[in-house]
Amino acid sequence: MNRSSLSFGLLTFVTTIVFAASPVAKVTGTEGLLLRGHAVPTGGVNSWPVAAGDEIATSALATTIQFNDGSRVTLASNSKAKVESNGDKLAFRLLAGAMRLAPSATSGISFYSANSPVKAVPNQEVTVTAPASTPVVDKPVFNNIMKPAAPKPVSRK
Repeated sequence: MNRSSLSFGLLTFVTTIVFAASPVAKVTGTEGLLLRGHAVPTGGVNSWPVAAGDEIATSALATTIQFNDGSRVTLASNSKAKVESNGDKLAFRLLAGAMRLAPSATSGISFYSANSPVKAVPNQEVTVTAPASTPVVDKPVFNNIMKPAAPKPVSRK
């Protein structure tokens, strides 16, 4: 290996480590788990880190997401969800399928089913399904705040 290839490889490795997103949760599951759009080899690995921006999908079996604050989400089979953030605020959005969530007593995570907020009581489990006919906005929930309409122009005759 020549010196420039080694330098490039080292630079790539360091950049990846420095700019990688911090894990906000870990996901455990069995076969058929997709994380960030890639199949996760679950054999021999107990859990995988989840960062803000990650999309999680299941196929035939459910998976569990354990957040750093103690909140837990079980994503049902054939379901899809996304972890979103805005600064230190975290949101978990169910995109398709179903989930059972149990927020911790200190949880600051906002939970959504498609575009609708989910009312979750700390330390109580709630089961939620994503409406089949509701289109999901492909933007983080923090950008979905209603903005006032622009004023209509006044016509002068």
